[in-house]
Amino acid sequence: MATASNQDQLNEVVNGLITTVENALASAFNLTERANDGNVGLLASANYLSDAGVGDAALLRNKMGFVAAALVELKKYGVGNVGAQPTWYGGPNLDQFDMDSDPTNIPAGCYRATSTLANRPGGSGTIYCSGYNSGVTNILYLENDDDDPRAWTRSYVNATWSAWKEIAAPKVYSNSNGWVLRLPNRIQVCVSPLLTLRYDNGNRLGTDWSFPAGFSNCFVVLPAADWGSIASARMLRATLRGDTSPGNTGCRIAAWSGYGESFNSDDTYPECRGIAIGVY
Repeated sequence: MATASNQDQLNEVVNGLITTVENALASAFNLTERANDGNVGLLASANYLSDAGVGDAALLRNKMGFVAAALVELKKYGVGNVGAQPTWYGGPNLDQFDMDSDPTNIPAGCYRATSTLANRPGGSGTIYCSGYNSGVTNILYLENDDDDPRAWTRSYVNATWSAWKEIAAPKVYSNSNGWVLRLPNRIQVCVSPLLTLRYDNGNRLGTDWSFPAGFSNCFVVLPAADWGSIASARMLRATLRGDTSPGNTGCRIAAWSGYGESFNSDDTYPECRGIAIGVY
């Protein structure tokens, strides 16, 4: 049994421990109340790191990767970039040079598709990726093209990529060689301005037409005439023809003389057009 002197010492130690615990609890409750009130000391009124007493704010920002108001880590996924986006992500299960590879490790973000990227739907462009979630990844691909920009979507579902689906709208434009209609399925129709056919020989009048846009394969060229502008009965009996073997950049439109007739050197066939159809 403790003596009186020892008992006093024990009581003193116990009381000291109780006081220490009470102070710790009081500090904890006080901190909680201040946090709930939004008052956490110097940082409560600080809008910027430089406003708070945290030492070298610039050094702290650099350590955090905080540069020019954008996190470096976020920039890896195309967020907050001013210049070029990061190239298509090359994770452990993805060959970065192939868009048909497994996308399950690609973080959601915005990426750059270069000319080395295989199985892209068009030219170089920008890729928006939803990230892999519940077995699905969605992709939006925007092509870089000043003349004819296009867009595609596709999805990765149940470990299988869908086909690319083009969502570009039909495009109509014109130049000095005529008008162009381009459809998303790559069908192209070109219409010439008014053409005048001139003497080739006694059997034919003709003129060359350069298409307003090139084809990868021009299927056919059809002629059309304004019959009201033709005053000569001999011209009305002529046969207007398009080129049966057109090139991909232009063709010849011609009128052939009627049976038993021939053209004079000063004959013209006025105000006809050519219509070319193919794929671009």
